[in-house]
Formats: sequence, C-alpha cells, structure tokens
Amino acid sequence: WNIGNYFGAKLTLPLVVLSSLVLLTVPLLIKGDLVPQIKGSIKFIGTEELFFILMFLSFIMFRGADPKIEGIEKFMDYAILNGIHRGGSVPPEDVWYSGETINYYYFGHYVLNNLVKLSGLTTGKAYNLLVSFIFASASTGIFSIVYSLTRKVPYALFGSLLLTLGGNLDYLYKTLFLHVENYFYADARSLIA
Repeated sequence: WNIGNYFGAKLTLPLVVLSSLVLLTVPLLIKGDLVPQIKGSIKFIGTEELFFILMFLSFIMFRGADPKIEGIEKFMDYAILNGIHRGGSVPPEDVWYSGETINYYYFGHYVLNNLVKLSGLTTGKAYNLLVSFIFASASTGIFSIVYSLTRKVPYALFGSLLLTLGGNLDYLYKTLFLHVENYFYADARSLIA
C-alpha cells in the first residue's frame, strides 16, 4: 500500500509476491532468536492453526449454504474488492463515481485483495473465501489473546465463540422466543433494550 500510495506503483502480482517475501523475511533478519521461541511454542501454534482451519472450514460450509453476494454491505464490499483488483492504484478509483478516488475505508479490502492476487482466483470465487478467512482470523485472534491471558483453552474457546457468534444471538432470540417473522438482521447492531 505504501509503495502504491507514495510512489504510484500499481498493485500487480510481482509486486505482491515481492512485498510478501520482504514482509516474511525481515522479521527473521531482525529477530534472530525467533526459531527457539517457535520451537518452545510449537504445541500452541499447532493448536491455533488447527483452530483456524476448523473455523475457516465451518464458515465455508455456512457460506456454501447461501453463497450469494447480496444483502446490506456484501455488494458494496464486492464492488470495492473488484475496483481494487482491476485498477490496482492507491487510492483506488471509485467504483460508482467515475474519475474520482474511493471515499471509504478500503484498506482491509486492499490487503485481502493481495490474497486474491496471490491465489489467482477471480474475485467472485474469492469473496466467500475471504469472508470465511475474516471469520477464522477473528476467531483465532481472540482465541490467542484469551489463552495468553488465562492459559486455559476452554476460556479461549468461549471468548472466541462469544466474539464471533455472540453478536448474532439476536436472530435466534427474536425468531425462537419472540416469533418475529420478518427479521432484519441489521437491527442487531443497534440493539439497546
């Protein structure tokens, strides 16, 4: 992003590969004692990786039940991802207002587009994988934080599930207990009752 923002470079596959290699090797050069730290944490790293894979696959199955890119913000996210993927400039061109730059928070889309470039997938196929990746990353991130604080896997699992699924309990509550028929899922973000 900095190379594109300050030097005008386009987001191309060779630039993404080069940037990824630099970002992967610099920590190894700066922090020489990284290998012993990894060896001392190999069991926990394996647990985290397994947890990430399970969360990723579970959300792929969830998205597989309804993979359409429609709804409140899905179309906008997909449009921004496509705009960044096609244009590759920083800031990206606005996908709705031709000739202008995007006026929205696009950095996350930009970072995830690097994964799309590296994978070689089309943005249509990559979209649901990216949504699953975000879910798995959030789940694993909170799992790691809670485990680091408590050193207890059950607490880490509970924290992860509370973060990723707890906000969606409004749907279950309203449909199962209040018998709401036309539930609008965006109402949960302004739930104060």
